[in-house]
Amino acid sequence: MNIGALGKKGEDMVTGFLMKNGHTILKRNYLCRFGEIDIIAKKGDILLFVEVKTRKIGGMLPPAEAVDAHKQDNIKNISPK
Repeated sequence: MNIGALGKKGEDMVTGFLMKNGHTILKRNYLCRFGEIDIIAKKGDILLFVEVKTRKIGGMLPPAEAVDAHKQDNIKNISPK
């Protein structure tokens, strides 16, 4: 499985999980000048910005380390329309 297919599979799994748990998916693969966010979802008055990091078993980085400070700053600047 190539990297793109693996990433899409991970995003599909997370989307399904969120929907199953009562979240509404507002947007997937949202692009703006600051970058891209994989999933924007909402449940009640909570808005979620979800960055999906799909790894094969034994992946190189722990998930928390894969979302560095630069990516976190980009997420803070993203505003869904």
